Amino acid sequence: MASRPPTKSSFKMTSLLVFQPSSWLASSELPLSNVAAESSQLVSPIGVDTQDVDASISSYFKAEGYSVIHIKVTDSFKRLKEDIVPLKKLESSPFYERIDSHIEYGNYVRRKFNDNSVLASAAVSLIFRQRWKSEVANRLKSALPSYERRVYIINQFKRKEEVDLLRQVYGAQFFQISVYSRRETRIKYLSAKIEADRRQDDKRSSEDLARFLVARDEDESREPFGQRVT
Repeated sequence: MASRPPTKSSFKMTSLLVFQPSSWLASSELPLSNVAAESSQLVSPIGVDTQDVDASISSYFKAEGYSVIHIKVTDSFKRLKEDIVPLKKLESSPFYERIDSHIEYGNYVRRKFNDNSVLASAAVSLIFRQRWKSEVANRLKSALPSYERRVYIINQFKRKEEVDLLRQVYGAQFFQISVYSRRETRIKYLSAKIEADRRQDDKRSSEDLARFLVARDEDESREPFGQRVT
């Protein structure tokens, strides 16, 4: 069975699965040094600072000889918006407008496809392109496949259906890491981020905006294709 990444009080392993080796290996009970891990995914409510957790996981796998590739679900928006034009411009700043516009677009994409798992499909596509690029580069150097051990850290999904799809695609090569902090801590963190990056003419309360984002992220109950992180 694969070793577990180091645990910290700020995160917990909620669904650690045995890594399944590549098809050319016979056993799924091999030690970590012989296993080709495929995909891990961070899930957290908005306002949780996942940077330290991400860094810890990356350091752990790099020390075990893995290449670590980071995948952001929102990176797929760059390609999606060529075919599915956002109703609201995807903002890069200020902070609140960036988060708000990306939530809106994620909901819109799910609605257009009538599929709450569609952004997981987009993430799989991003992983495929990364793997294809790596294999092309390796095969230019050698006639043989590299079987390089890779870990893809996906950041992050907002629906159970998205996680379920990744489990269907990758099976035992996928595991989920849930990261959590208290609600008031998240609101304080978001308030500071909003306050530090806002337009001078924006007189709205940073705390009120932060509370709105947190409530929206937890359960957009009036939006069938909205976020559901509780």
